[in-house]
Parts: sequence; structure tokens; C-alpha cells
Amino acid sequence: MGSPSWVIPVAALSTICGVGFIGIWFWFPRMLKKGTQQELQVLAAERAERDRYMQQKNAEEGKIVQETQVTSVPKELPQAA
Repeated sequence: MGSPSWVIPVAALSTICGVGFIGIWFWFPRMLKKGTQQELQVLAAERAERDRYMQQKNAEEGKIVQETQVTSVPKELPQAA
């Protein structure tokens, strides 16, 4: 009894697709998280630079600017036992 000629190519393609799917399943979320963190760091650096510039400009003009304190939201809320 001979084997059909399509079994080996289908098995090879299925293996390639399966390995690719598993690779993307683990790779994509990690790269997305890394990219988001890098983008937030760039935005924070730009904002800090802009704030320093505005403070310097206001100091040169003799303006007094009252700073408001911003409270941050905790990353994790304590869970009740």
C-alpha cells in the first residue's frame, strides 16, 4: 500500500506554519510592550525638556509660576484578603 504524494508537503507546511504561529504568539506581545515603554520614555523626556525650557523662559521674564502637584495613580491596587 503506497502513501499519497501530498502527505509530506502538507506535513512540512503545517510544521512551518505551526512554528511560525508559536513564534509570533510569544514574540509580538513582548515587542509591543517594549515599544510602548520606549515611546513613553521618549514622551517623558520631551515633556521634561519642555518644562525646563518654560521654567527658564519664565525666570528670564521674571514671571512667577505656581507649580501644581500631580498625584500619580498606583500601578497595583492592594487586594483585600
